[in-house]
Amino acid sequence: MSTDLAVSLVSVLGSITVALISYRAALNGTRRAAGESMQLIAWRLQQLENRVQAHNHLVERMIAAEKSISALEARVNRE
Repeated sequence: MSTDLAVSLVSVLGSITVALISYRAALNGTRRAAGESMQLIAWRLQQLENRVQAHNHLVERMIAAEKSISALEARVNRE
């Protein structure tokens, strides 16, 4: 009977070991995927910030152009 108990105990310990290894592998995979996802989000956010900055620069240039046009129109109307 004692050998049956020892065999059962070894089997249970083997199952626990396999479960722990599987858990650790799954945890590492999840962490890696989360890290890659965060890098992608950071890159996309930077791209969006660059586009917003370009748009804001365009708006600033258009405001300056409109002021110049208004000044020219006023000058033409005075003449």
